[in-house]
Amino acid sequence: MAVVNRRYYAGINFGLEPAAANIMRRSGAEIIEVTESAIIFTAPEQLAEHFECICTNIFLVFAQYDSVNINEAVKAAAKNFRGPQAKAAGTFRLVAMDCGRLRAVEPNIFNEAEKKISALTGLAVNRANPGTEIWVKRHNNGAVFFMRRLHKRRPYEKTLHRGELRPDVAHIMLHAASVSPGDKNYVLVDMFGGWGAIAGAAIKNGGFAKIFTGDASRECADHMRKRFAGHPSCEVREWDAARLPLPDASADAAVTDPPWGAHEKIDAQAFYFRFVREAARILKTDGALVFLSSQAEAARSALNFFNFIFETAPIKINGRETVMYCARFDNSKQIDIAVRKI
Repeated sequence: MAVVNRRYYAGINFGLEPAAANIMRRSGAEIIEVTESAIIFTAPEQLAEHFECICTNIFLVFAQYDSVNINEAVKAAAKNFRGPQAKAAGTFRLVAMDCGRLRAVEPNIFNEAEKKISALTGLAVNRANPGTEIWVKRHNNGAVFFMRRLHKRRPYEKTLHRGELRPDVAHIMLHAASVSPGDKNYVLVDMFGGWGAIAGAAIKNGGFAKIFTGDASRECADHMRKRFAGHPSCEVREWDAARLPLPDASADAAVTDPPWGAHEKIDAQAFYFRFVREAARILKTDGALVFLSSQAEAARSALNFFNFIFETAPIKINGRETVMYCARFDNSKQIDIAVRKI
């Protein structure tokens, strides 16, 4: 049977679009367009489903066209829809998004679109608790995407602990560190484990020899012990991130989400110096350090002092601005391991 590529629309956390697009390309998808907070691509269905972990949402695109406003966009969707003729059981909700916001549509236009979709799909309208969602999403430039949401998940604010890193961001951070699923010798460290987002993403990727994670908070450490109790590759500690109980040059990557510095009362210069120094101590010479920070001066100063070269990606998480740092040792220069233990 021939493999059929279909067009998909992936919602991406703001600022991480290039990193997500690279992941998709390496996996075999064809990138059609990268826009703000979205990637349009083609891929076989099975591959597209695989990208759910790095997306905020992922949709199967029925049609793409231009429209001057959301009313006209929904009207065009109803008029031109040539959706599945085979009748299906279940319910749906029609969602209209215009320039990143939910918009009210003229009732007669909206109702007509619902009737047309229902007739062609066999799905019944259920605006309160549908089995699936069909979206008309209009961008600032007038481009409209008519599509079906592949996965319905509860909003992150209802599923994550306060301050817990979103799973899509955690997965992209792991890829930024070139963590390759299936590498049996890979050792990963999350120095500020929190509620376990990064370790959870690493376990989902699979194949790691060892994952070390911990936190100074006993509550967080206890939560992670329960969460990862059935995963022998993951070891949880209650620890000080600046004094890890790990050997020198023992980790392939440190991927972590420390306090950003903008929302906590900390001495940023001292904090990042101690944190980066300890990361430098535990990393192998070809190891990677990936973390988030909103304290540019402190983070850059510490990375430079401990001989890292790095790239940055400004991103937003839940409306808050931060930066993802992807760092590796500058091996053209020599630095004694003792310096990392100052």
